[in-house]
Amino acid sequence: MKSLIFFSVLLCVTNVFAQQPGPCPAAEKLEQFCSSVGGLEPDDEVASGPTYRYYYQRQVFEASCVVPGDPVDIRNRKIAQMWKRFEDKELTCNNLQFDVVNGSVIKYAASRGIDSFMRDVTQWGIDLNKIDKSDNRTILDYVQVKLERAKGGSLERTYRFYYDILRKAGARHRHEIE
Repeated sequence: MKSLIFFSVLLCVTNVFAQQPGPCPAAEKLEQFCSSVGGLEPDDEVASGPTYRYYYQRQVFEASCVVPGDPVDIRNRKIAQMWKRFEDKELTCNNLQFDVVNGSVIKYAASRGIDSFMRDVTQWGIDLNKIDKSDNRTILDYVQVKLERAKGGSLERTYRFYYDILRKAGARHRHEIE
């Protein structure tokens, strides 16, 4: 009983220092995440603490329990852990403007041309090599198909940019993983 009380007090103290109420990572902070990414909703929250350009950035940082002032490596570790935990549910998208059912939000952002999100995910240190069950591809496979279809068109440059930054951030094709 004493150890249970000690653990409860320790958990409360940890949450106070993390400036986040409740458990971490926090799935409820990712509510309507695809909409936030797809709509590039500006972060209009006026609160004490950090400000973000886009609301999806606030959602990621708060869901990951990133504390203002966290060093980049700690921040990225927290985000990577949160991402791994929620990538199969909260971080998938179903949208009429998206060609993958229950697909990764990263694929969704690539399909919609959301440059800022694509830059962010390549800097957050998340695993970019998940194979979606619905289409059996990684994000790099997905972007490569989009790039091949866009050859000679206006979107070729966008998909080439995505392919290059994903590759540089460690993304691999499915055949390179298995």
